Amino acid sequence: MEPDDPTRLLHAAGAAAVPWNCPLDVARAGVLVDFIAAAAPARLVDLGCGEGELLRRIVEASPTTRGVGLDLDPEAVVRARGRAGRPGLEDRLTFEVCDVRDWSQHADSALCIGAEEAFGGLERLYSGIATIVPTGRAVVGAGFWADEPNEWSRAVFGDMPFGLDQLAALPVADGWNV
Repeated sequence: MEPDDPTRLLHAAGAAAVPWNCPLDVARAGVLVDFIAAAAPARLVDLGCGEGELLRRIVEASPTTRGVGLDLDPEAVVRARGRAGRPGLEDRLTFEVCDVRDWSQHADSALCIGAEEAFGGLERLYSGIATIVPTGRAVVGAGFWADEPNEWSRAVFGDMPFGLDQLAALPVADGWNV
């Protein structure tokens, strides 16, 4: 896309209005921050971090945690790096432009909110995360159908699990505790 492409401008305007690129309210984000911070992981990776706001909040809440954010969008990574320069975070928080499938390091915990396509879809997501987090915690945010979708919705969003039970069965099938 060209820098002045209307689609890009609309995306940038929308992204500027929310702290993360998913339907997550601040209160629920706080629950996720507390869940990961309570484990005090030495190393936390955010797979598809965007501008890194959720990762930043967890690293702030857990003084022994080092965070690494990975994203394909170089502009988002630049913005994330700019926010990571806060006192106390600059040496504990890094961001890389990287395809998560190419990242060969390990972490104690992971975030993957709305980035299942990085692993080729939900069916491969949990086994992909397990190669990065062999033991530890992972917070995953993925979509599912709560009601039967109409044709347009299915065409736009594709196949997703039907209901929370089907969504929860996917990580269990790959050996995760939910």
